[in-house]
Amino acid sequence: LITMQISIINSPNKLQNCYNTDSSLQLYSQNSSACVKLKKTSNPQCSVLNQSVLVKFQFDNSATIYQNTQNFSYDETEKVCILVPNVNNIISALVTIETLDYLTEVIPNIVLNMSHNHNNCFENSILQVYNTQTCIKAYRTVMCLEIPNIDETNTRRMSLRITDTNNQIYDFTDSILGITNNLAEIQVCFQQSMYQLLSKNVIRSVYTSINIWNNNMFSTLTTTCNIYEQPDIKNGYDYVRASVSANEFVVTPIRNSDGEQMAQQLKTIGFNYLTYGYLVFLCGELQFSFPTGDSQQFVYENNKTNYFYCPYYLERGDQANYNQCKEDIQKVKDLDPTKCINYIQQSAIYNDTFSLIFTYKLDYIHIQQIQEIQGYITENYIQLTMIFDQKQYNIIKPINCIVEVIASNNTQIYVAKLIQERIWILPNQDKYNITFNNSSIKQEMKSASYAMVSIYDLNGVKAEENEIYDLQTDDFERLIQKLWIQVGIQSVLAVAILVSLLGLKELVIQIISCAHRQNLKKQRIQKMNEDLTEKRKELEK
Repeated sequence: LITMQISIINSPNKLQNCYNTDSSLQLYSQNSSACVKLKKTSNPQCSVLNQSVLVKFQFDNSATIYQNTQNFSYDETEKVCILVPNVNNIISALVTIETLDYLTEVIPNIVLNMSHNHNNCFENSILQVYNTQTCIKAYRTVMCLEIPNIDETNTRRMSLRITDTNNQIYDFTDSILGITNNLAEIQVCFQQSMYQLLSKNVIRSVYTSINIWNNNMFSTLTTTCNIYEQPDIKNGYDYVRASVSANEFVVTPIRNSDGEQMAQQLKTIGFNYLTYGYLVFLCGELQFSFPTGDSQQFVYENNKTNYFYCPYYLERGDQANYNQCKEDIQKVKDLDPTKCINYIQQSAIYNDTFSLIFTYKLDYIHIQQIQEIQGYITENYIQLTMIFDQKQYNIIKPINCIVEVIASNNTQIYVAKLIQERIWILPNQDKYNITFNNSSIKQEMKSASYAMVSIYDLNGVKAEENEIYDLQTDDFERLIQKLWIQVGIQSVLAVAILVSLLGLKELVIQIISCAHRQNLKKQRIQKMNEDLTEKRKELEK
């Protein structure tokens, strides 16, 4: 009995229009390599070109095909390189990117002969900050194969140029190096710590140059990065959640056992130290940083909310940076923060001689429905005006929730829950009035360092939180009202006095008139008496 099995091998489906025609072929004579620089069209059908692919290079219609298997991502991979002899004679190429089921072809229309300056020897570089040393860790590319060894015998010096977000430049150089070279990965370290520098600054870029002696000549290898890590300090938080509004990031962490130990160490330092903190987003080539207040010391709190907020600049009279901060928050939201690299940097500094740095990242980012809340308070009610994010949300049905208003000063001693009310958030409504009977609420909110509004669902889970940055009151209206009352009273008194004065004048006139009439009457009587006397005398004669 002979059993026959027939296998049908299907050829991969060919995908069209995955890359633009301006994709280029880059030729490097120094190391006999060729690279195709890919310009994707963002065709969603091409996203299947992912993970392990076979990349084939065919030059000048030659029958010889050079191929390379590598990890690949249609969305992220921008360059693929391969070693090839006689690279100077190449004038055209056909590049095929292939999986088991799909393939696409790229015909680069631009051929470039590249000069080699050792700027592309490394990728995925990162600055490593230790307590006593600083390192650069990077992965080697195929661009510098003419330099086979980088070790302590041929490496002469490493220099770092760090630029912060204020464009201040700091240079560091050392010739006593420790080098670990594990084939693709390399680590070069020198015995200087960056704690003092990084504790007060946010890195914008780190430019690294390494001088080595190779083939009887000096070569300089360079690489650039904009992020750092702390390999010798554990992450003290298991989960960190953030919500984003128009003015701030509200960050709440959950501490683990490592964080508890670090919190105890900070509490036993025994002196007051300054605290600096920033939330940083790296979105491709763009970088954004947001500050936190320095009124409270960072002690690795558990489940305590921290705020990275733009009004930080207003508190210092910096209107320009406040406006830029709000623009940056909107840019981060538009770019989708979940697709950006993020880290939070918290530092403790004492007298410029002692500093600690703690870094951790956000695990979940929620863009709030309510981007901003404005408040207006009177003696018996508060009006909350809610500004919604129209780009992210569209409320189409009522939402039943609990609103909580708290007031606090800058210490942990005074935090007062002033109002808690169940309301309905309705479509197309932004103003909500909450009445109260306690006349002291208004004064407490006016005297507090800040007032917060939190929105909870009916299960008691906090969904939104916003600070009322510019609380308005009815004090001015009440003052105007009192002034009008006083003006009214004074007007009545003036009229009464005027009336009284007018009445007194009339009375005097009447008295004078009466006296005058009485005087005339006396004069007439006296005249009559005189006339009678004259007539009597005439009769007697």
